[in-house]
Formats: sequence, C-alpha cells, structure tokens
Amino acid sequence: MRNSRVTMLADEYSDDWDRLWWVRADGRAVVLTEQWQMAEPLRLLAGRYREAPPTGPVLAVTVERWSGLAAAPSA
Repeated sequence: MRNSRVTMLADEYSDDWDRLWWVRADGRAVVLTEQWQMAEPLRLLAGRYREAPPTGPVLAVTVERWSGLAAAPSA
C-alpha cells in the first residue's frame, strides 16, 4: 500500500437543520488478509448485523484524530 492514510465520514441529513450532524475519523489503515488476522473482526461484524461474515480482506483502521459537528446540542 503506497499511502496508508484514510478518512471515514458518517453523517445524518434532515430537512430539520437542527438535526444535522457529522463525524470524521482520520487515521492509518492496513489490509488484513490472513485468516487468523481477520477472524475476530469478521466475528464482530457478523454479530453486529446477525449475518454471515463477508468474504474478502479486512481493512483495519487505527484512528488518530476525531472531528465532528452537530447543528444542535444533543438532548
């Protein structure tokens, strides 16, 4: 991998702008391809969504910085 830096963004849009928010995670990623490395992340993912684990490699991210914004304070 030439550049391991990644950014992940999650947001919520609403016509009610008081409900808008976003969160961003910046960090470094590695691709896990060995079965022993992927076993625990895939187990957690399958448990979260109650489905069979996906196939293929796992992208493991170490978050170095969090940022975000909420239009209104949470209740």
